[in-house]
Formats: sequence, C-alpha cells, structure tokens
Amino acid sequence: MGNVVTIPQKIFLYIENAINDNQDFFKEIDELKNENETLKQKIREYEDTIEGYNFVKSQNDYYKTLEVTKNLYANYDVVIGEIIATSSNNWDNIYLIDKGYDNGIRVNMAVITKEGLVGYIKEVGDKTSKVVAIIDPSVKISRNSKRNARESNN
Repeated sequence: MGNVVTIPQKIFLYIENAINDNQDFFKEIDELKNENETLKQKIREYEDTIEGYNFVKSQNDYYKTLEVTKNLYANYDVVIGEIIATSSNNWDNIYLIDKGYDNGIRVNMAVITKEGLVGYIKEVGDKTSKVVAIIDPSVKISRNSKRNARESNN
C-alpha cells in the first residue's frame, strides 16, 4: 500500500517542482525585460549627454577660432559674421552674411578670415550684406608689398 501512495506523491511532487521552476523562470524573464528597459533608458540619457557635450565642445572650438581671428587683426575694428546663404548658381561667388549697416558694415570693406582675405562687401542692408569672394572672375585686387616698394626705390 505504501508503494501505491508514494509513487503518485512523487509524481505530484515532481510536477509541483517543475511548475515552481517554470514560475521562477518566467519571473526571471520579466526581471530581465525590466532591467533591459532600464538599461536602454540609461543609454538614451547617456547619448543625450554626449550629444550635449559635443555641441558645447563645437561651440567652444568655434569661439576659440573667433578669438584667434580677432587677435590676428587686433589693430582693426573687427565685426564677426557668419555666412547665412550662398549664390544659387555656379558662376557667382557671392555670399550673404548676417551683419549689415546696423553692425558698422559698409560697401567695399574687406572680408577676412584667420587665413587672410576672402572677399569684399558688395551690397549692405540693415542686417545683412553681400560678399563677393576674391575667386569671383569679376574681382580685381591690387597689392603692394614691402618687397615691391623696396625694388622701386632702388
């Protein structure tokens, strides 16, 4: 009689343990899913932080470049502007900058970068100006150099 009762008990105990193991398995899966979502959210936050850092770094680099340029031309009244549009065809080398009459810009002023002369002001509006690049075929620039002046004195 004991064998008749113990065999079904063992079967039920085995089934109960299997069910409990499966419940633990599914509970672990739910915990892993929750942990995965938490980690994904942290990754998004870190990516946002890195993006913000990169933006601040690029702005810092930009302002350092502006400072270097301003220091190169410390003897001049420098107005720093940015290109906001370019000519739409391949024949003109005209740029629109974000500085104009209100900023002290006047026709025929030189436009320079830290690398040197890039063009001149062709037209001036209150808030914007048109710049013609020195590579434009219509631009004619004369120059004087110390070497030329010395040679003409000899």
